[in-house]
Amino acid sequence: MRALEIAAKARPSEERKEPRMLPREDAAARLSVCKATVSRMFNAGELKECYLGPGSYRSLRISSESVDAIIRG
Repeated sequence: MRALEIAAKARPSEERKEPRMLPREDAAARLSVCKATVSRMFNAGELKECYLGPGSYRSLRISSESVDAIIRG
C-alpha cells in the first residue's frame, strides 16, 4: 500500500519525460504527415536528425525540438 501512496503523490517533475530524439514514425505522427514527408523534410534541412548505432544497424532519429518548432510555426 505504501508504494501506491508514493506513486499518487509523485510530482509532475518526477514523471517520465518525453524523449528528445524521436523515431521517424513518431515524428510523422506528431506532425500529422506520412513518413515519406518527414524524410523529405530532413533532406531539405527542415528537421534536425541523427543516426544512432554502428554501420548498417544505424537508426534514424529526429530531434523533438525541431518537430516542436515546426508545430509552433
